[in-house]
Order: sequence, then structure tokens, then C-alpha cells
Amino acid sequence: MNKSKTTQNTVYMLNGQEISSAKAISGLHLVATPVGNLADITLRALSVLAGCDCIYCEDTRISRRLLQHFSISTPLKTYHDHNGAKIRPEIIEAVKAGKAVALISDAGTPLISDPGYKLVAELRQLDLPVHMAPGVSAPIIALALSGLPGDRFQFCGFLPHKNAARNQALQMACNYPGTSIFFESAKRIMASLKALENIDSECEVAIGRELTKKFEEIISGNPSQLVSQLSQRQSIKGEITLVIRPAGKETKAVDEAMIDAALGEALQSKSAAKAALSVANEFGLKKRDLYAKAVTLAKEM
Repeated sequence: MNKSKTTQNTVYMLNGQEISSAKAISGLHLVATPVGNLADITLRALSVLAGCDCIYCEDTRISRRLLQHFSISTPLKTYHDHNGAKIRPEIIEAVKAGKAVALISDAGTPLISDPGYKLVAELRQLDLPVHMAPGVSAPIIALALSGLPGDRFQFCGFLPHKNAARNQALQMACNYPGTSIFFESAKRIMASLKALENIDSECEVAIGRELTKKFEEIISGNPSQLVSQLSQRQSIKGEITLVIRPAGKETKAVDEAMIDAALGEALQSKSAAKAALSVANEFGLKKRDLYAKAVTLAKEM
């Protein structure tokens, strides 16, 4: 990327597009960064990072490499789980003063299994501006590449380290009527696959490794097939995203008309409470979210 100086601000040229470092608008800017391939950064992200007053990140060593690659010299500060309570007031005061502040994670979209939601919540409560420069997200990449249904899915963050908690999380995934996505480390993936084999041996699994990077890999199969494949390797390296679809679970695209029709049919032979429970189980919803609708429909019948 080339850059040229103007009297007012820096203009970056990227693939023929001008990315200006003119002052970003006031507020907190949540900026998605690449998970591996630096070319995945968006034009808007570059403009915000170049034009804001300060960038808060998890690790300045990692984020500085990104900024140096694009010749961006905006000051960096840290914001992470360990210093969040101390730093949040500092960021809030900066936004109150009309500053433009960016928040980035080490990779991907901020707040997705990364710190920041408490900061956004406090800014919202104070009616202060929060903006989003969207971009790369590893769970979405893995879901798209997995070949598994994406009309209903849940992202569950990192699998727990302890066996009992991990097994409980995997059991919940196998009870979910859709696709579940987890982050897992390379050193624990074999143990997780073996645990999954005991819970649902016929579930469909895809492993996304080193997504968007040079050695990106997607392997899929049931748990035992993946255990067999990975056991033949001398080592397993890289960041892993695990995608799971339970055996025999059919995902359904749900809309209000479908729910109303199902409730109407259930109300032919059931009370409102039992109809709400039946439809909730059918669509993977919560009974309390359907009960009021069931009562209303029952009165109209």
C-alpha cells in the first residue's frame, strides 16, 4: 500500500482506492481486523484506524504489527479482561469529550469471545455513540466453509478446559436443533473429539484450522473419522474452529407464520400452556416466548 502526504491528512492508496485518515466521527468504533490474511481488512476499517484519536487493543505487540503493515501511526493502548474495570472510565471520558476511539481484538470481530461488551453496555446506558466497522469473523468463516446447514446456528465461544464442563457443553450442542460453533485449541481438539464421539458418534463435524492463512484447512466427518485422521499426524497446530451438527437433527427456517400455524394446530387439542411447550420443543424456542401468543390465538379461535 502506498501513501502520499497532503496538507490536511494522509491518504492511503489501496487497490486504487483512497483511504483518508481524516478525523473519524466521535464515539467508540468497534473495528474488525483480519484473523490471518491481512488483505481481509476493509477499507472502512483502515480509514477509522487511521483517523481516530486512539486505538484500544488486547495486545499492543500484535496490533502494532497490523498498524505498521498499513503505515498507520495512531496511538495504541490496552483494553482487556484484566484491566477493563480501570480503563472503561478513561474511554468513556474520551468519548464524552468528543474523541474518536477504536476498539480492536487480536484478530476478528471485537466482542465475539473477546472483551468489550461491558464497555459497550455502559456507553449505551449513557447514550453515547457506538459505531461498527464490520468485517472478518472466524465463526462465520468456519460455518460457511463447513458445508453444514447455516439457517440456524449458535456460537458458543471457547470449549471449557475441564472435562465435565466440556462434556456438558458438547451435550448441549448435540441437543440443539441446529449447528453449533466452538473455538478450541490444537492441543485439546483430540480430547474434545473423543468426548463428542461418546456423546453423539454420528454427529457431523467440521474442523476449520488456520482460517484465511496460507495453510488453511477444513476437514469433516463424524468424530471417529476425524480422530482417525488427526491421529496420523505428528502434531496438530494452529487455531481451530469446531462446527457440530447433531445426528438426525433437521434445521428449520422459522418465521412468524410457521409458528402461528403450529400453535393453531396444537391448540386444537391442547391448552395454551401445553401448545406453547409443544411448539417450543419443535422449533427449539423457549416456552415463555410463545405462551402469550398461544393465549391470544386461543381467544381468537
